Amino acid sequence: MIRADKEKFSGGYLRLFSYIKEAKEIFRHLSFLKEFDINLDPLFENLASLSDEQRQILKKEYLVVKDIFERHKDYKEILENILRNFGYFLDNFKSIEAWLKSDEFYENFKNKKHPYPSLLNPKEINYDDISAELAFSLYLPLQPDRCNFVWFCRNSTGLGAISSFFNHMKVDFKPPYAYWDVKSWYVFLYEDKNRIISVEIGLMYILYHFIPKDIKLFCVYRDPISYIKHMINHVDWKIIPGKKIINLRTNLKSENLFSKSKNVTTKTFTPCVSSLEHPWVLDYMLNFHKAMDVLDSKNKEVYMLEFEDINFQNAFDTFTKLAYKFGFNPPSNKELFQHRVNRSNGDLFTLPVTFVAHKSDLDYIYDENKEDHKENESSFNMLGGFKILITTYQFTPERDKFLDITKEIFADRELMFKNLILLIKRDKYKAFKRNERLFLASKQYINSYVSVMEKYEQEINDKLITEEDILEYLRDYKDLRNKYKTLIEEDLRYVKKYHPEYIQKWKYYQEFLKLCEKDELETKDEN
Repeated sequence: MIRADKEKFSGGYLRLFSYIKEAKEIFRHLSFLKEFDINLDPLFENLASLSDEQRQILKKEYLVVKDIFERHKDYKEILENILRNFGYFLDNFKSIEAWLKSDEFYENFKNKKHPYPSLLNPKEINYDDISAELAFSLYLPLQPDRCNFVWFCRNSTGLGAISSFFNHMKVDFKPPYAYWDVKSWYVFLYEDKNRIISVEIGLMYILYHFIPKDIKLFCVYRDPISYIKHMINHVDWKIIPGKKIINLRTNLKSENLFSKSKNVTTKTFTPCVSSLEHPWVLDYMLNFHKAMDVLDSKNKEVYMLEFEDINFQNAFDTFTKLAYKFGFNPPSNKELFQHRVNRSNGDLFTLPVTFVAHKSDLDYIYDENKEDHKENESSFNMLGGFKILITTYQFTPERDKFLDITKEIFADRELMFKNLILLIKRDKYKAFKRNERLFLASKQYINSYVSVMEKYEQEINDKLITEEDILEYLRDYKDLRNKYKTLIEEDLRYVKKYHPEYIQKWKYYQEFLKLCEKDELETKDEN
């Protein structure tokens, strides 16, 4: 019926009865499939579009097809791969048959119960002749020339900082996008060669099944309690709609407004320690050691960094070593590595902001009660103004085009954020400085703006959950404590294997272990 409908404009329905007769013959050859506990829907969809040549191959080779299914009846994944790509299977029947009977297939896929077995021998194909979509459908492993190495990135372990460092070092990599599905990632990596693979794992651990053995990997570990703390404090990066939204630009007429972002677990503006029980936190930890299990099954050693390796004092040296180890250009500007980058707790959420200084604003005094105040009547779009970028070292590309006037504006003021900078285009600085009245008014406004921003930032920091809050909460909830103990122990078995010295230096994890030791003593006493 499907085939007849597809060919309806060329007499498809006139041939319907012959198609039915042919379909009965095909299903007679494939009747053995009823014995297998597999989904046959993909097969039905494929049969309707088989060519005459493919149908003849099926009739001629149906006994061999049956033998292949019988041979692998205990390996459901490869049978489903065949049915999903049934036309391709018939077109390449002899080579696929040889591959599925080979010792190499048994050794690398079947004996290991690999969940994504390749339908072709990866060593005997030309990847350039196969589209990315087809390669994914066939479950072909990615080739080593598709990337230089893999950054096994994990939320709350310096993801933002490392991305920033790579950008400054002009390392060609793809930032991690958790909202991509596995196929989107695979297609991207398949088509874009010679990049760094950066996989933000979440549910993406599946992708590690497609990474070949000889690609190097690195990741960052930190104290598990500090890791959980960061997740609980994490914002969802969505700007809250309404009147008071983030100012991407400001001027002498503007009100100092700072947008808030809701916490990812509480969906309010305030994090809560009870988020320890939130599925997002628990599931994320579970998915991480699922990914490590995949790598372990490949006997793949991961180059591990400890969180302190990427702090202000050590990041520059660490990435210099990484550059030589993995073969990319080493960093040159040490200053870019010596300040906080991450904004996932909501701090510095409003930056960068452009301050527009214009002489037409000099006689205007902002009054929040003034009803006729309209921002679109301001000087933002007038000619003759000066733009000052309120930003940080890490958020500013092409800094060589700007002049840093931070010290001139703030003088000896002690700023809350050491990496806050003010930049103006080099060719605009002298004219801006000559306009003494505008310069002084701008200086006064920016200082006021930053004072309000710092007050807002302090309010954010005062509400953040600490490691001590987490330990105190877990002290009162034994079942939850045991659940985390199981997850953390699973997570850390790779650290214990390669870097047991990390365990001893993690202060809060050691405190957590003391809580768990009390449980063990109590259990012994009860027995």
